[in-house]
Amino acid sequence: MTTGNELVITRTFEAAIGLVWDAWTKPEHLARWWGPKHYSSPDPKIDLKVGGKLLLAMRGPDGKTHYTAGVFREIAPPGKLVCDTHFADASGKKIRPAEIGFPGDWHGETTIDVTLEDLGERTRMIVRQTGVLPEFNDMSRAGWGTSLEKLAEVVTADRGIVVNRTFDAPRKLVWEVFTKPEHMDKWWGPDGFTNKTQEMDFREGGAWKYTMVAADGTVFKNYTEYTEIVEPELISYKHGTGPEDIWFRGTITFTEFMGKTTVNLHNVFPDKPSRDVVVEQYGAIEGGEQHLAKAAAYIAKMS
Repeated sequence: MTTGNELVITRTFEAAIGLVWDAWTKPEHLARWWGPKHYSSPDPKIDLKVGGKLLLAMRGPDGKTHYTAGVFREIAPPGKLVCDTHFADASGKKIRPAEIGFPGDWHGETTIDVTLEDLGERTRMIVRQTGVLPEFNDMSRAGWGTSLEKLAEVVTADRGIVVNRTFDAPRKLVWEVFTKPEHMDKWWGPDGFTNKTQEMDFREGGAWKYTMVAADGTVFKNYTEYTEIVEPELISYKHGTGPEDIWFRGTITFTEFMGKTTVNLHNVFPDKPSRDVVVEQYGAIEGGEQHLAKAAAYIAKMS
């Protein structure tokens, strides 16, 4: 949600709070996820103390590098991090956004407030960014969205599966295609599979019960229980064959930018061996890519 000049994003990570804290505060970890999708963050500098400085780079596919500098205002490991930030040059000197092509006369100063809540083996995070002008909210939210997808992948790297695709369609339409059974039964499943919904209760705590039928007639029972829904940008869930047989936790994010929507599917298994079995024996990555390809074909017919 966006309130006034405050951008608020909530995510739950399938990792302990200490690991998520390290991802935010240790340069070697931050370098692996900071910046939007397809951007890298070479050599971040972090002096983790109140009054300490940071300097973060974002290098785009075109090779251009943009910098953010800041000063830590509050640090309370492992649950609270507050930093005042501004656009900068490579030395950390403050510059105005207009100097690197942003329209208008925005000063480029923001405050980033990160709160982490310990959920045991999981961590809930709330990021609040104040100072962003309303006309930049969509761009900022899209950037944060894909950055946090990368963060989620980093903290679950050895037991996660990630597939994504960009659809030439607005997010409202893509959201409907992923949340209404009359649509999903027409495309959900890998190549050669058909889908039939028995019940879909699309709400937090509700469940989607369905079967997938392979080309040889084999029937696979499926159960998805929704744990978090943020319309129209995020769906988190538990998946298995039933409430007592959960195989993995998943998150689907929907990021819209310039009329297109990127869908990111991230499934996290209890451990690496569980993940490896479905990848090596059942072709889970290829199957996920086929899911999204079928969705793209279906959406193209609707547009």
